[in-house]
Amino acid sequence: MRNKILSLLVLLLTAATGAWADEVTIGSLNGAGNNSYLPMNSLYNYSFTEQIYTADEIGMEGTINAITLWMYGNENLYEIPFDIYMVEVDKDAFESTTDWVPLTESDKVYSGNVTVHNAEAQAYTFTLSTPFEYSGTKNLLIAFNNKTGNWKSGLNGMVFGANGDPVRAIYARRDNGGSYDIANPGAATDRTYSRNVVELEITPTTGLEVTTNAKEEGDCFTEASFTMPASDATVKFKMVRDMEYKVNAYVGDNADATYRHRVELVGNNIYKPMGITNNAQITALFNVVDYIDAENPKTLVYGTDFTVAIVDKDENETNAAEFNFAPGTYTVKIIGKGNYDGVIDSQNAFWLYLGVDITVPAGELVTYYSDETLYTEEEDAEIYTITDVSGTEATATELTIVPANTPFLVKNTADEKKTFLFIVTDGDQLPAVNYYPGFTGTLNATTIDASTADQTNYAFNGKEFVYVKNAIRIGAHKAWLEVANANARALTIVFGEATGVESVELRTENGEFATATWYTIDGRKIAAPTKKGIYILNGKKVVVK
Repeated sequence: MRNKILSLLVLLLTAATGAWADEVTIGSLNGAGNNSYLPMNSLYNYSFTEQIYTADEIGMEGTINAITLWMYGNENLYEIPFDIYMVEVDKDAFESTTDWVPLTESDKVYSGNVTVHNAEAQAYTFTLSTPFEYSGTKNLLIAFNNKTGNWKSGLNGMVFGANGDPVRAIYARRDNGGSYDIANPGAATDRTYSRNVVELEITPTTGLEVTTNAKEEGDCFTEASFTMPASDATVKFKMVRDMEYKVNAYVGDNADATYRHRVELVGNNIYKPMGITNNAQITALFNVVDYIDAENPKTLVYGTDFTVAIVDKDENETNAAEFNFAPGTYTVKIIGKGNYDGVIDSQNAFWLYLGVDITVPAGELVTYYSDETLYTEEEDAEIYTITDVSGTEATATELTIVPANTPFLVKNTADEKKTFLFIVTDGDQLPAVNYYPGFTGTLNATTIDASTADQTNYAFNGKEFVYVKNAIRIGAHKAWLEVANANARALTIVFGEATGVESVELRTENGEFATATWYTIDGRKIAAPTKKGIYILNGKKVVVK
């Protein structure tokens, strides 16, 4: 049951109000002295100082959030722009006037300005823009870089230390040459045992392990643990729902079926879902429901509770916002956000396909030609190709799938005009269709030449192929017949046996039927068909009736 606790509830420490921070003061104002060169020297255009405070003086590890210094000056002082740097060091004193600690810009913890006009010592607190993580095991070096470029006398800092103490401060000052190079300041003006009285605000790293009371309610635990600061504090936390526990997700309006949507090509490898005009309609396709309260299921909100990754057949993932809707079969990963955590897969896949609309008058046929493999699921549509021409007859043989570059006819068996949707699919493992060699198609509008003594051309009028006496124009994606040495004024269509894809009767109790390797036409592996349609059986396309 412990695993159930961990998978169901994720505890996040999101805020701490009244979180305790220690204030560590090094040195004392009682009996403190003052000097004009620490932390900065206003009597010169530029100054640079480094001071060492030992680990024993600080006495704890944690995050340094702010530093306070005590200073006084006069009303003539300029505003002083300066930087503060912090690094941990092993040394505990400066051995010479060139014994600087080289610094880099990454060591900078504060950059700002200060104006000191008060005649008596006053506390100045500087909140670090980059809090410093102090280990508590090494000494702390604090550097101040005065970049004013002007001078006025009067700035003094409160200091502590006595003659004979370790020399833990070093300083330099100048009027010319610009601000100091923090990596190589050059020879110092001098060293000193004096250091500024400072107060460091430090949030402790270590804390107390706290565990809430555990209460079991069925399969659900409300146990959690967190670390509380090592002093009295108010800690806010929130429980985050694990997506893997009683959350269902699916695409479209039916979790038990593959969601299908037609797309159209609108640019170079750019596709657009047909009938969808805005992002809200796209995000509405992803349905995610929290069933932890079975009586009051909650529908989650895209972007607030979850995001979506689209996964293609090669397991490549794409953020839904960047998906290009290229034709293919995809699955979906739902990724928790906000109050939800974890990743789940959708219950169903979705299929994007290109389509072709072919309009046929009631009871008639039309010719069609495409450079892509096509099939239809329309009940009132029958597909044929011409496989033979003899005398006054053209034999039409039924197909279930039309291979690319195969001219064909579509018959409308209904008693009203209809537009049939033909779906583009791949031609892998598709058996060859031996259509009549004179059955000719075109992708673009063209001209059917006038018949000659050696070749008779026939155009289709919806019911039969008719003799072409004079050259005529024909539209894109149409087909006609070219027959050598023919005399017929028209060719009547006669219907022969089906070819191209074999038929299989749907018998689920048949052991061979159930143990065969089946795929849907869009490439998804299934145990066995449960309804009529076109499938791939052991590598061949078949029609299940």
